[in-house]
Amino acid sequence: MSDSHLATHDDASSHEPYSCLVDASNMVLELIRDLDFKRGGDVAPRLASLYGYVAGELLNVNSQARNRPDPVLKA
Repeated sequence: MSDSHLATHDDASSHEPYSCLVDASNMVLELIRDLDFKRGGDVAPRLASLYGYVAGELLNVNSQARNRPDPVLKA
């Protein structure tokens, strides 16, 4: 993996709502990118399928979460 996964929670993006979903999606996409299909044998396509499923689920959850109204905070 690249050094991009070493970002700290002090980054500006970590203060945005649902940033953990974006971070998780980025990690999964990086896993897909780093797969070695030449040396991975039959494991690499299986992992690609699994990672694709996880990325899709994260996208769905992120979309659903963003479409929800923000909770009302009580003082």
